[in-house]
Amino acid sequence: MVDKRAVSESKGVTIEDQMAHQMQGSSQVLVSSRTERNAREMILLQSASRFLLQVLLNRVEKEI
Repeated sequence: MVDKRAVSESKGVTIEDQMAHQMQGSSQVLVSSRTERNAREMILLQSASRFLLQVLLNRVEKEI
């Protein structure tokens, strides 16, 4: 038996996305919720990258 949840999530669609989609009855909601989640993840990745670069820069400055 195929796990529908695993298949959906592997495509980037969570159960929450599907529920929002069913409640609204519009594919637009599914796309926008996924887009918003992707945007939040991108902001987190950028923040983490800046933090790690700052840590590395501080270490390099100490060694010089």
